[in-house]
Amino acid sequence: MPIDKLVPRYINRDDDYLLVKSTEMVDALNVHVSDDKDGNSGVIKNAWGNTSIPFATGDELTTGAGVVNRVVGTVVNSQKGEVFFFVYNSGGNHSIYMYTTESGEAVLVYRDSVLGFTLDTFVVADCIVKENNDTLLYFTNGVNAPMKINATKALLGGDYPYSSGYTDEEKLYSITVCKAAPTDAPTYSFVNDTNVQYSNIKNRTYQFAYQYVYEDGEVSAISPYSKLAFSPIQNVDGYVSVDALEYYNKIQVSVNTNKGDVSKIRLLARQGGATTFYIIGEQSNNRGVNTLTFGFTNDKNYSIVSNYDVLKMYDNVPLSANALSIVSNRLVFGGYTEFYDNYPVTASKYPVYHQQGSIGNITAAPTLAANLAYNNVIVELAFGDLPRSTNGPSIAVFNIKTTATSVTVLGPSNNFIDLGGDATSQLYLGLPELVIEKPVTLNAYSNHTGIANQIVSALSGDYTVAIKPTIGTGMVSTDTHYFAGTMVVNFGQAVIDTANRKITFKLTIKDVEIQTSYGTDFDGVPLTSASYIHEKLSNINANGYATTWNAYKVVKYVSGTHFYSPSVTSFKAGTNHKFGVVFYDDRNRSGAVNEIGETFVTAISDRESGKIGPVEMVIRLVGSPPSWAKKWQLMYAPKSSYSFMYQYSVAEAFYSTAV
Repeated sequence: MPIDKLVPRYINRDDDYLLVKSTEMVDALNVHVSDDKDGNSGVIKNAWGNTSIPFATGDELTTGAGVVNRVVGTVVNSQKGEVFFFVYNSGGNHSIYMYTTESGEAVLVYRDSVLGFTLDTFVVADCIVKENNDTLLYFTNGVNAPMKINATKALLGGDYPYSSGYTDEEKLYSITVCKAAPTDAPTYSFVNDTNVQYSNIKNRTYQFAYQYVYEDGEVSAISPYSKLAFSPIQNVDGYVSVDALEYYNKIQVSVNTNKGDVSKIRLLARQGGATTFYIIGEQSNNRGVNTLTFGFTNDKNYSIVSNYDVLKMYDNVPLSANALSIVSNRLVFGGYTEFYDNYPVTASKYPVYHQQGSIGNITAAPTLAANLAYNNVIVELAFGDLPRSTNGPSIAVFNIKTTATSVTVLGPSNNFIDLGGDATSQLYLGLPELVIEKPVTLNAYSNHTGIANQIVSALSGDYTVAIKPTIGTGMVSTDTHYFAGTMVVNFGQAVIDTANRKITFKLTIKDVEIQTSYGTDFDGVPLTSASYIHEKLSNINANGYATTWNAYKVVKYVSGTHFYSPSVTSFKAGTNHKFGVVFYDDRNRSGAVNEIGETFVTAISDRESGKIGPVEMVIRLVGSPPSWAKKWQLMYAPKSSYSFMYQYSVAEAFYSTAV
């Protein structure tokens, strides 16, 4: 009988043993698949055998009485000649090692219980080499979430990656394949920044979001969007001056940092209800703080964010997988589990009916006087026209203006005022004009005292007032100088009169800085620039200088207007509104919508008196969320009780004023 010298090359576990060909086999040990470039790629060959290798000093396995160590997986990086193997440890000290023929020893890559290896599951792994020669190691065991480690960085030593003192959850930010997106929306505030030279945010609305950019190049999905950002002044456009509309010239946007291997945080913005987001800027991730702040003035041309990134809710990585492979630079999973089952949710729901908005004036008492000495220069605000309390967030827009023909300054104890190379017994500062244009946000449910305290806190401070060269100052030298410059005026020392509902502020001059604009000598000959004076006087009133505001007056009779609007949106009256809840995990993956029922909003004609304003909905979840949930989101199905609707367009409309 001839001898069959063919070596089995394929596994066949489907056919009966009697039908297995000589080139097939039903099992194999100590074989490997060739991956050389000499035409034998993919060929099964016998292994050369086993050789004992040592561990690098200090990288030995964790041992002890009853401790079990078992290799549960391995992978070869043929591009760099690296062999990685994964070791289960019964004490939780699971390890990943790397062996190279160059070193001749097994070196510890990473050790931590967070790896979650089990004794009876196999770790499947693959790796890829980045353009900077870093080895990225991907692995999964069908139980835990698929993981990734930058083996090159881990081998450098230290706490990889940023894990000193970290919780297991914080470590997983860096070593899971599914990179965490920000789970909290950005917050914002409108501010006035005197250093901003150009701003383009007036009369515009924005929404903000942000992304994490990871050290190995991954870019997370986009965070939840912020609330629609609009300046409080925009609510009262038409009631205030153009200057008041431009008071808020910058938006401060705050985002959360991340303790994982996040390299940068990228801020995105879109205007109004547009669908296109733009990249506003990036900042390095600071793991030592909880938030970072971006300043946005809309003063540049920005790059567009692709629709793919805008629509992506999370990285499409399964919750678990039994296999993975890198194919043409793409990570492919097999035998995976994804999505979460629905979870029963119980919630209480009820509408809150608000009053209508209101408008009330804050007036400044008109003041006309020949002159007012120091400590008598006041601005008196009366707020008796306001409601007794703010029933919602409110805004008061102030436009205060005081003027004088001049301010006269006398030296302490009527001594001469030293102005460097010359002196005077009486200094004249021409046409000072103090203008305060400022919006003040008032908290909800503030009474008159609370309103007054908030106004005082917002308006009190130092203001710079221009000095104009309209009146001459006679000097000891007999020269006459016409001074221009600035003086710092403190608007403060407020006294609140709750009984009469008014606030009295005092104007105190602090610093004066003057320079000669032009001047003449005794004979009326113009002075040369060499004779000009440039001098600064500090703490005028505090240092005993006597000041008088000549022909002082308050010219803005209506100095502030209070606007109250409890809600910018409202639920439609006379209809049912259906709600649901969606839960999200720490990677922004979600289950389906869990319905919690619907609530009826009473028609305006059926409500109690004074409750015909906007409607808000209060919803409280009862019970515990699913164990995997990190946040939840309320879902809304609008207008659930109508059957059809007509809509018409008209050129114009009229209403009758007849009774």
